[in-house]
Amino acid sequence: MNASRLIALILTFTGVGVLSAQETTPTFGVLLDTSPEMGFLIPQTRKEVRLVNEELRALGRPEIKLREFKGGSLGRESSLSVPGTKNALYAIRAFFTEDKVDTIYWITSLGGMQSVGGLFALENELKVEEESRPSRHLIIRNIWQEQLMAASGAMSRNNEIGFDPLAADERPQSWFRLVSDGRGIIMRSWQQPPVAFRDQYAFPRESYHGGWLRKGGYPSKRISFDISWATNLHGRHQLIFLGEKEKWAHTYTAQDWFFSETLIPYPDENTNQSRDEAIFEAMSARDSIEEDLAKIDAQKLGVLFSYGYVEQDLARYSRDPETRHSTGRFILDTINLVREAREHQKHFGETATDDEKAKRAYRNQHVKLMQQHRRLEGPDPVAKAVAVVANAGIWMVNVHASGGHRMMSAAKEAASDSTLESSGTHLIAVTVLTSMTDEDLQLTGVARSAEEQVLFLADSVKNAGLNGVVCSAQEAQQLRQRYGKDFLLVTPGIRPADAIADDQRRTLTPREAMDAGSDYLVVGRPITQADDPLLALQTMLASL
Repeated sequence: MNASRLIALILTFTGVGVLSAQETTPTFGVLLDTSPEMGFLIPQTRKEVRLVNEELRALGRPEIKLREFKGGSLGRESSLSVPGTKNALYAIRAFFTEDKVDTIYWITSLGGMQSVGGLFALENELKVEEESRPSRHLIIRNIWQEQLMAASGAMSRNNEIGFDPLAADERPQSWFRLVSDGRGIIMRSWQQPPVAFRDQYAFPRESYHGGWLRKGGYPSKRISFDISWATNLHGRHQLIFLGEKEKWAHTYTAQDWFFSETLIPYPDENTNQSRDEAIFEAMSARDSIEEDLAKIDAQKLGVLFSYGYVEQDLARYSRDPETRHSTGRFILDTINLVREAREHQKHFGETATDDEKAKRAYRNQHVKLMQQHRRLEGPDPVAKAVAVVANAGIWMVNVHASGGHRMMSAAKEAASDSTLESSGTHLIAVTVLTSMTDEDLQLTGVARSAEEQVLFLADSVKNAGLNGVVCSAQEAQQLRQRYGKDFLLVTPGIRPADAIADDQRRTLTPREAMDAGSDYLVVGRPITQADDPLLALQTMLASL
């Protein structure tokens, strides 16, 4: 057999994902979501890509390309609801076309608003074929800091974390259909994919979590999965996406995450341990306590060392930490931090001058944390309250959309079991207060603009089956276009042109609000605090 026939046979029989001799080796790129909810995953991704690329350069192989984009909003081209600068569609398209990437590994929380039109547009992007280039692939690595910290608890906490586009009771079919027909894969720990789309899901090697197995309808207490998805990706890129002993952890400490899970695929299992150690050391690096305090410019600095502990863990691990166990290692790290803080405080007391001591005050606090495993029982208080008001024949009642999909669904179910339908009670949800600006939201930990947050929450309200939302009139037009005439829009923050805004920030006049699509205007102080309330009301009605 000659050499050319031997090569042809190898390329034919080595499995799915291996390229023919005429095809170009696919390029691989990481699209990193830099939204605040991604947390430490942002610097970790950057560091891992850098170290993996050092290995690839040494092997004479193409490097992984890295592009960053804030958010996971997805709209159709020229979308009015998702501005171009916030539309991930353009970032993905640019990665394919400008950077010539063939497989995009999108590390994202999928936060933001994703429209059906946006998903359709992205699907068309993946279907584009270019001569002499491999087919386009999209790997969605759906992860964010809080979801990672929740670990297996994410199964019950997803709706508390926020609107989840991959949740079974939302619209997962569109996301999985997006990567069907060999266009990609979805990677998400502790997720149950739709049965029809399990081939598009990155299962672990095995699972023995009873709750997850029951949720998926698996009869066994322990099950091994087909991991051909990882084999296929390895054949396409010669990168390892699933470690030899990797499985979803029930809980994580920092060391567990860095040493037992794969974030960025890598070329060589033998170098994986040393690379993980380098990443962990880099992520753990910090200045000393005194160096940190010296950077703070203050006339008098108060330093509070607060130590939280669970009594049961303290008794078990404090004297002789079992460092083979992740909890023991975590306790040992905590003990070392406490020791460092005490030594620093002692050293400062012994060496500082009287003037330095006068400019710095120390306090210590020990906080006993509760260990709570018992599930909360009893009816949902919001649902119970909604049922009461619905049975009383109240015309309209609101809940808060930030309470999450599960809370709103429970309220809707309770209302439906009452006389809501016959009494005509409308169940709506408050999105973002009209007194809040983008800056106000950021101070509460919400990275989206007020408009984006309203649209984000309205999606969850609509999917929960409620009748409408409370929003500012500034968002009314987009919501009306998105949900149609039957979705109620109740708009506070109404101010006549000559009225004082008071504490309201997102305002429109009555006429502007009605033109934008508002159903009900909520007007308070412009009438109640007017010199002539009746005249103020009549003037307002005349403007309509």
